[in-house]
Amino acid sequence: EHYGCMVDLYGRSGKLQKAYNFICQMPIPPTAIVWRTLLGACSSHGNIELAEQVKQRLNELDPNNSGDLVLLSNVYATAGKWKDVASIRKSMIVQRIKKITAWSLVEVGKTMYKFTAGEKKKGTDIEAHEKLKEIILRLRDETGYAPEVASALYDVEEEEKEDQVSKHSEKLALAFALARLP
Repeated sequence: EHYGCMVDLYGRSGKLQKAYNFICQMPIPPTAIVWRTLLGACSSHGNIELAEQVKQRLNELDPNNSGDLVLLSNVYATAGKWKDVASIRKSMIVQRIKKITAWSLVEVGKTMYKFTAGEKKKGTDIEAHEKLKEIILRLRDETGYAPEVASALYDVEEEEKEDQVSKHSEKLALAFALARLP
């Protein structure tokens, strides 16, 4: 566990090569979780070359992990490498690798509410989306906030890209909890 924490610390601070070297010098074989932590940092910092190296290491340990493929796809999308994004998506379809749908739980009062990314089917989802839209507009007006849309699909309008990235389950759960504050 502590090795993963060190990789995470290096990764969060942008010291990706140090993280990679740290993993390579570990006295025990690195687990997929350790490599995955570095892949996530590569995604956050847009390091394509290292992300590809890390994905190769992950292929040896867990070749069909949908999360790893999505992270690598996000690295490519952020860099505007849409052919590589399409290639990953195609290979996932061919290999029948399904992306696991993200969800988040939030407790309001004594009730647990579950939110799924992008879902808008019932009253709580609609309430969460409305509150999230209100928060984003307020942040935009008061601070100049603009959602990071680089990894959104390239063939859609800018407004739709913002809509895509604002539907994460964590954001919806938090917005719902804020909407229900007394």
